[in-house]
Amino acid sequence: MIKAVVFDWHEVLTNTPYHAWLDSLDVDVQRRKQLVDVVGRVDLGQITLEQLWEAAGKIIDTTPAFFRDGVFSKLEVNAELLDLIRRSLAERYAIGICSNISGEFLSIVLRSEWFEGLHFNAITASSTLGVLKPDASVYRDTLEQLKCMPTEAIFIDDSERNVIGARAIGMPSIVFRGNEQLVSDLKMLDLI
Repeated sequence: MIKAVVFDWHEVLTNTPYHAWLDSLDVDVQRRKQLVDVVGRVDLGQITLEQLWEAAGKIIDTTPAFFRDGVFSKLEVNAELLDLIRRSLAERYAIGICSNISGEFLSIVLRSEWFEGLHFNAITASSTLGVLKPDASVYRDTLEQLKCMPTEAIFIDDSERNVIGARAIGMPSIVFRGNEQLVSDLKMLDLI
């Protein structure tokens, strides 16, 4: 019996604002690679969010605030999915987040008005563990917080690789391809 629904963050609950911001800048391939690498370091917990802003500012020869504000300006939430969680899932299931993300960044966004009234029973950010999905320890951390066995929590992620990782430890999983598909899959599993 499913007791929890666990969501990835980027490209499921929100877009990936770092990439959206990079796409809007006129940055050459070498500097873009440097920026992607530094974002990867914050997701692994190797540097803080403040250190990310500083490093990114240096890479593109601007202020840390310019880069930070640009990233947050590109953040888009999946309001339709958040509404589905509030309306159809949160009363019946524990809700979790399991993502390759900076815990600092996640904490900032979760305090925004978009997430008002939503309670997450488990939040696993890769930066706190120092490893990324599909490492099994990331999923296990979420399951421990939820006090669930792998078969009792369904995992939703846009990455096939991450879904395969969750399935490898026994978590039923859905590859997210959009809200309509997710609703259909959840109905088919009799979860909504």
